[in-house]
Formats: sequence, C-alpha cells, structure tokens
Amino acid sequence: MNILIIIAGLAVALLMAGGQLALKGVANLRLDGAPIFRLIVSWQFILAILAYGSNVVLWLWVLTQLPLSTAYPFALFGSAMVPLGAAVFLKERLSPKFAFGFTLIMVGMVLAISGGSV
Repeated sequence: MNILIIIAGLAVALLMAGGQLALKGVANLRLDGAPIFRLIVSWQFILAILAYGSNVVLWLWVLTQLPLSTAYPFALFGSAMVPLGAAVFLKERLSPKFAFGFTLIMVGMVLAISGGSV
C-alpha cells in the first residue's frame, strides 16, 4: 500500500470524525432552542455537509485502490477518533477504559491494513 492511499484513508477518518463533531455543534444549537432554519444555515451544519461530501468522494477513490476488507479499518479509525475529538473540542471526559480500547483499535487497524486482503 503506497503512502498516498494511507494519507487518503486517514483523511477519510478525519473527515468522518470532523463531520460528527460538527453535527454535535448543530445539536447543541438545537438544545439552546434554535429554530430549524437557523440550524441548517449554521457554520457547523455547512461544515458537516462539506466534510461528509468530501468524505464520500475520497472514500470512493480509496475503494478503487484497495479491497474493502483492507480499506474498512480506516473507517473504523474514524469512528474511534470521534470520542477523542469530543474530548479535545467539546471537553467531554474519557475514561481509562476508553484509552485502553482506543489503543486496541489502533493496534488492530495497523494489523488489518498491513495484512492486506484475506
């Protein structure tokens, strides 16, 4: 696997996590009682749409380069990045169990993408 594919896979993960964090920002606006129209014109909503749209295009390119079984760990990494982003940007607390689980995910991702397809 070449470095460009790895960078693209990591970008997919970051775009996925960024989209989720932006949507949480939209949800927080709603919790403050904002009307629906204000939500869909908010910078958080626009950022989420841009992140997800870019993510789909980039993910499609990654899938043209790798078997799904090899590419999918990048998507799993994106899911693991959401709580880290929540801790950094939203000041949510993470437990030691999360740190241990995240470490396992990282090790698993490295093993999965380095092993190629089955």
